Amino acid sequence: VLGVYLSGHPLEHFKDEIRAFTSGSIQKVLNFTDGARARIAGVVTAFKISKRKDANAKSTGILTLQDTSAEIKVIAYSEVLEKYISVLDKDEILWVEGTLKSDDESKILIAEKFMHLTQTRKKLCQEVHIKFPADIERKRLETLRTILRRHRGDKPTTLHIQTPEKTY
Repeated sequence: VLGVYLSGHPLEHFKDEIRAFTSGSIQKVLNFTDGARARIAGVVTAFKISKRKDANAKSTGILTLQDTSAEIKVIAYSEVLEKYISVLDKDEILWVEGTLKSDDESKILIAEKFMHLTQTRKKLCQEVHIKFPADIERKRLETLRTILRRHRGDKPTTLHIQTPEKTY
């Protein structure tokens, strides 16, 4: 059962990040084959640390991550857990990268990386592409130029002119 939010799902504010930096919704990722790499985002609805029953008795993080479509169990083995423990907590909104594996009747994600979803744009964005129609008003182009000069940032920016036939 997915959670009910009175003011809308917390992920609604991150639609652009989710579209750009994930493999799709959790529901879509659940249909990927075993061993597939996946990037997902969601709200941590459950988190616990358990001791594995092996000779080293190392800790393992077990999370439930939920988006607007479904939820998935995420496992963070000891090395990953130690590296990302500072971002792992209930109600956190996270981006996760890992490998899918079948666990009895369901799929789980074996996590390799975590980050707060608010950090994805800054850490994963390689470049910025801005598309505009060929018949754009000169004043709007000047406004765009002013904005780009004021906010240079550290990512390359490419402008694309769109005509009905082609984008340049």
